[in-house]
Amino acid sequence: MKRGELWVKISAPHLDSQFGEDGNYADMGVVAKELLGEAPRMCVYSSGWPHVQGAMGGDPLTIRPFRDVDDSAFVDVVKGWVGNWRAFQQIMVDNPRRLWGWEGRD
Repeated sequence: MKRGELWVKISAPHLDSQFGEDGNYADMGVVAKELLGEAPRMCVYSSGWPHVQGAMGGDPLTIRPFRDVDDSAFVDVVKGWVGNWRAFQQIMVDNPRRLWGWEGRD
């Protein structure tokens, strides 16, 4: 990441967090803040939508409902993790433009 060779997606903390939305995913926040602090130019945001349920050791062909995840609440959590408007703009707009070649397009 520091050399600009690896991108990281800040996404879907509900998949691994032990503290959930009410706990603001504090355990995942530690990881995200470290990544954002080390190489903010190489981080992008993703909601993780559609929030599918994995097979989790079961039959991968079994149809499962989508998870009910509040994406808007997660955006607010991410705002807290990045700490300032400029960094938030970077992971939400500037970095994705660079990653996917959208620079100069409005």
